[in-house]
Formats: sequence, C-alpha cells, structure tokens
Amino acid sequence: LGFVCGPDDLLVDDTGTPIRIDKAYSWDAPLAAHGLMHTVIRNAWAGDPYRIDTLFMYMSNMAWNSSMNTVETMAMLTDMDASGEYKIPFIIYSDAYYSETVPFADLVLPDTTYLERHDCISLLDRPISHADGPGDAIRHPVVEPDRDVRPFQTVLIELGARLGLPGFVDDDGSAKYRDYADYIVHHERTPGIGPLAGWRGKDGTSIGKGGANPDQLQRYIDNGGFWHHDFADDQRYYKMANRSYLDFAETMGFI
Repeated sequence: LGFVCGPDDLLVDDTGTPIRIDKAYSWDAPLAAHGLMHTVIRNAWAGDPYRIDTLFMYMSNMAWNSSMNTVETMAMLTDMDASGEYKIPFIIYSDAYYSETVPFADLVLPDTTYLERHDCISLLDRPISHADGPGDAIRHPVVEPDRDVRPFQTVLIELGARLGLPGFVDDDGSAKYRDYADYIVHHERTPGIGPLAGWRGKDGTSIGKGGANPDQLQRYIDNGGFWHHDFADDQRYYKMANRSYLDFAETMGFI
C-alpha cells in the first residue's frame, strides 16, 4: 500500500534531502502516515527543505486547523524578506467557505461542500481501520451544487491531464479519468490496488486486490458508505510474527 518498510522506500533525493515540503517519508519522519500537514506552511516560510514560489492548498484551512500555532502561522503567511518580498511569494487556496486561510491567499478558487462531492477515506491515505480488521469509506453527493462550482479533486485531475502529467493521461495524451469519482474506481497505485479495498474485481467479489469494478461506488453507497473486513480469530494478535495474518496481509497488498 506504499508504507515505508526500509530506506529504499523513503522520499529523498540522492543527497538525502526530503522531496516533499512537509518532509514526510524522509529521514526526518519516515513513518509519516497521511503526511505532516501541520508543517507545510512553516516549512514553506522557512524554505526548508527548499524554497517554493507557490503554495497551493485545498480542502484543509491549514492556517487554522493544521497550524498548531495560529499567531505564528499568520506571521509566517505575511512575513517578508530583506528585499520586501513575501517569504511565501504566492498562495493559491480553494475552499467552499470564507475560512481563516482565505484572507492570506493571492488567488481563491471555489470548492464544493462534503455533501456535494465524492470523497475517499482510503487505506492508501488515512485508513479508518482498527486492530480487528481493515476498513475504508466514501462520501457521496446527496445534493447537487446550486452554483458554478466543481469538486476541487476533479479540477486537479483535469489540471493534471491538461499538463500531461504521468498517471493522468493515456498513451495518446487523452485524459485518463473523467472526474474524481472515476479516479476512485479506476486508479491503481500498483496492479490491482486502488483507493478502495472493498468490492473489487469486475464482479465485486474481491477485497484488497482486484481489477476495477464499475459498480464499486454504488456498493459502498448501498452499505452506508463503508467497507470493513473482520480478521479471523487467529489473525488478531502478534501480527508482526503471525503467519495467518501475514499471509492475509500479503494477499491484500499490505506487505
């Protein structure tokens, strides 16, 4: 699933410098499940591990709920260098509301609310699992937007296709995904492993690994938006040396 298992899995360059602005999955934070959102603004301001020209944020209101220190964060967002230029030169921010981050942005783009879009709470990102079994979930639209707006995940997917970024276009240069809902169903991080673990395969009978199931989102909706698998009794303990669990984990793509 992409979890760091050794030095070869770290996101660092040839000198050991972190590739991500939050230093996630580097020597600074090798086990950074879901990343280190609370460090993004501070690192961008400090130019650590590198300087940036644009800070692009969405769906997070990071100046408030991921900053850990709002007073210092506001100072960082408005701080200037000796030449009179902002230390974070340009900020793009997308939100459905006039949140605390909006006043600091140079460009503000609209977004949908969680009742108007698909979201994916994935094992690849921030699993809602517990010790007795893996699980994941979706949000799905219950109302249509009443204004000129699209889910920002869909906007990002279209930007990736327009830029021709790997993973967002097919061999002929056409867009690989219609929108974010299509991405959830058809994206594969590695063969057979996608954002959702439940109801995989063409007939929806596989879990963990399996091809795309065009009815996968509907299966989640029919199940209240959730999928969960219960470990067998002999898989629930001493997992680091439990043959039954480790065999299951391999079939699921955990290891």
